[in-house]
Amino acid sequence: MVGVLLSGLCLTAPVRAQSVAVGQATMIVRSVQGLVDTARRPLAVDDPVFWQELIETGAESASKLVFLDATTLSTGPDSRVRIDEFVYAGSGESRRIVVSIGRGVLRFVTGRSPSSAYSIRTPNAMIGVRGTDFTVSVDDGGATRVLVRNGEVGVTPGSGAPILVPAGLALTVLADGMPETPEPGPADGELQAAAAEVTALLAIAGEGDTAGAFEDEDVTAVGGLRGQAASVRAGTAASQVGAGCGGC
Repeated sequence: MVGVLLSGLCLTAPVRAQSVAVGQATMIVRSVQGLVDTARRPLAVDDPVFWQELIETGAESASKLVFLDATTLSTGPDSRVRIDEFVYAGSGESRRIVVSIGRGVLRFVTGRSPSSAYSIRTPNAMIGVRGTDFTVSVDDGGATRVLVRNGEVGVTPGSGAPILVPAGLALTVLADGMPETPEPGPADGELQAAAAEVTALLAIAGEGDTAGAFEDEDVTAVGGLRGQAASVRAGTAASQVGAGCGGC
C-alpha cells in the first residue's frame, strides 16, 4: 500500500482510502460520481475527494478537482479517472501524485509541487510532467492522445522510449502501445474538440455552480463539439481507405 504523508506525519499503518482527503471538487456539471473502497456517491461542489477514489462522469458532464498542492484536474464527459497515489509533504507541496485515466478526457494543470512529483497513467502510456498545462484523452479504441498547452511532457509509450512533447504540439499512442508518429505534431480535430469540450462545459457551468445548472442550448453547443470530432474521425478513416486503394 502506498504510504501517505499528511502534514508531515507518515501514516504507515493501513488506512481506508476514504479517510485520506487529498482535495475537493470545485466545479460539478451534471452527473459526476466518486467510488472509494466500495462506496459510491454523487459528487457536489465543495465535497472532498479521496486518495484512491475513482471519479466517473456521465454524458455531457464534467468536474474540476483541486488538490492540496493547488493542482487542478478537470474531467470531461464519459470519463474514468483514478487518484492512484498521493504523497503530501505539507507546506502546500506534494512529493508524488499519480493519476490514471481509463477512458475519456482530462485536463491537468500542475500546482506548487515540483514537476517530477506528477505522473499520469493511461492504458498504454506513462506521462511524466515537465510543464504546467496539458490534456490527455483515451478513446474507445484504447488510443492515448496528449496535447500540451504550456510547458512540456514526456510520453513513454507501452513500446518504446520517452518522447518529449512541447507546448502547442500533440502525440498519439495507439492501442498497441506504439506511437502513431515518431515525433509530436499538431493536434488533430478530434483531440482539439475533446479538449475544447472540457473547457466549454466548465465555462458554461460557471465557478461555483452545481449540477443541474445547464440549459438545453448548452447541451446543443457541446453536442456540436462532439459532431466536429466525429466528422474529423470519419474523414480520417475515409482518407486512409482511399490511400489504401490508390485513391479509389
